[in-house]
Amino acid sequence: PLLSYTIESANKSKLISRVVVSSDSAEGVDVALKNGASAPFLRPPTLSEDYISNSEVLRYTLSQVEAEHGIPDIVVYMDETYPLRPTELIDDMIQNLLDRGLDTLVATKKEYRGMWLSDKDQIKEITQSFTPSNYQERCGLIGFIGLGLVTRPMPIRNGTLFQNSMGFYEVENPLAVLQYKNANHRKNFETVLEALLESRE
Repeated sequence: PLLSYTIESANKSKLISRVVVSSDSAEGVDVALKNGASAPFLRPPTLSEDYISNSEVLRYTLSQVEAEHGIPDIVVYMDETYPLRPTELIDDMIQNLLDRGLDTLVATKKEYRGMWLSDKDQIKEITQSFTPSNYQERCGLIGFIGLGLVTRPMPIRNGTLFQNSMGFYEVENPLAVLQYKNANHRKNFETVLEALLESRE
C-alpha cells in the first residue's frame, strides 16, 4: 500500500521521534501498526469527505495526539500519495524551519512559465509569460503540502498555517512531486518508471 512507503520515509527521519497515522479505516490502522507507526485513534469518516480541508484533518489529528502524548515541538504532515518523496526531504525541511525560525514551511516548486490567477471574473498575471526565466523578476510557487509540510502546533490550532512566519522549501527533484491518487496518476508513474528503467539499460 502507498501508506507503507510514507511510513517508511518518516521512520528513516533522524529528527522525527513519533510517527502517527491518521486513518478512518481499520485497514489503514493495520498497515500503520505493521510498518512501525502508531494509530491510536480512528478518524471520523466525515473528515474524509471531498470538501474537508487538510487543515481540519490536521487540527483533529493534533488534538488526538496531544491528548495521548502531550504537545509536540513540531508537526510534520506527509500524505501517502507521494511515494517518490526523497529520503532526506523531511529532515532537510525540519532543519530549515529551525534555522530560519519559522512557524510553517511548505514544500514548493518554482514555476517560471506563464501563470495566471483566475478569481471569479478577474484574471491576474503571476509570471511574465514572454520573459526568459533567467530574467524573470518574479516566479510562481506551486505548493505540495502533502509532499511536505512542517509546522509548529500553534498555527494548526489557530487556523493560521499560511499566515505570519511562513516559508517555502524548494523541491528540486522533479520525481518527488509526482502524485499517485487515481488511475490517471498510475499511468504517469508507469510511464516514468519505464523511462527510468530504459535509461539504466
